[in-house]
Amino acid sequence: MLLVTGATGTIGSELARLLVESGTQFRALVRDRTRAESLARGGVDIVEGDFTDPASLDRAFEGATQLFLLAPATEDQRALKRNAVSAARRAGLEYLVHVSAVGAAADAPMQLGRDHAAIEQALVDAGIAHTNLRPQSFMQNLLAQAGAIMHRGEFYSSTGDGRIAMVDARDVARVAARLFAARADHTRQSYDITGPEAISQPEVAAVLSDVLGRQVRYVDVSQETVREGLAEAGVPSWLADDLVTLNAINRAGHGRHVSSAVSDITGAPARDVATFARDHRAVFAQAAG
Repeated sequence: MLLVTGATGTIGSELARLLVESGTQFRALVRDRTRAESLARGGVDIVEGDFTDPASLDRAFEGATQLFLLAPATEDQRALKRNAVSAARRAGLEYLVHVSAVGAAADAPMQLGRDHAAIEQALVDAGIAHTNLRPQSFMQNLLAQAGAIMHRGEFYSSTGDGRIAMVDARDVARVAARLFAARADHTRQSYDITGPEAISQPEVAAVLSDVLGRQVRYVDVSQETVREGLAEAGVPSWLADDLVTLNAINRAGHGRHVSSAVSDITGAPARDVATFARDHRAVFAQAAG
C-alpha cells in the first residue's frame, strides 16, 4: 500500500490524480478530511492524521509499504518530517520518495535547505530505501501574482536577469509516480528536478505577453520591497528571510542549472513556461475579472 502525504497540496494533489488515473491503490494522509472529499469520492482511502501526532502517524502507516513524504514549509518542518521517518521505520516501510529542495545541504544559506538536508540524512540513518527529489523554484509561484499580471500588466521580484530553471510542480508529481513504479533503479539517489530551460524573469514576461495576448512587464524591485510585501501577506519572518535569500541566490545566477531528470525518469520532457502559461490562462483571466 502506498501512503501519500500532502495529497491536497500542489504536488500531492497532482500525484493523487495520476495515481487514480493509473488505477493505483493508495491511502491519503490528510489533516482535514473535508479537504479530501473529491479523493474520497474517487475511492481513495482517506485517513486523518498530523505529523505532530505520532499515534496518528502509526495508524496511517499501518499496512503501508511505500510513502510519498511531503510537508508544508513550516519552521518546524525538520521535526515534523523526523516524526514521519520514525513512523516509517516502525512500520517497516520498504520505500519512500521524499520531496526535498535544490541546494539542500547542511551549510545551505537558507533554513529550508538545512532542514531538507537533515531529513535526507535522517533517511540514511533510518536505513529506509528512498529517493530524494530536489525541485527548483515552482512555476506555480507565478499564480500568486495573477492579479497584478492581469490588472496592472506586471509582476515583481528581486531576481533581476538571473536565469532560473523553473519547474512545473506537475512534473515533480509525474516523476514521483514513475519512481513508485520503478523504485529499484532509483533508491538512495537524489535528483534535481528542473524545467527544460533556465529562463529570466524578463523572458517570463515575454512568454506571458505572448500567451495572454497583452503586454506583461517584469518589475525588478529591491530585496527590502520583497520583504515588506511578504510581511504584508502574513509570511513569517524566518520564511521571508529564506525567500529573500533565494532571490539573491537566483539573481547571482545560481538557479540556472538544468537537469534532465524529468525526461530521464518519465520518458517525457519537462513542461516549459509557455506550456504552463497556456495551461493556466483561465487562472489569469479569472484574476482579471
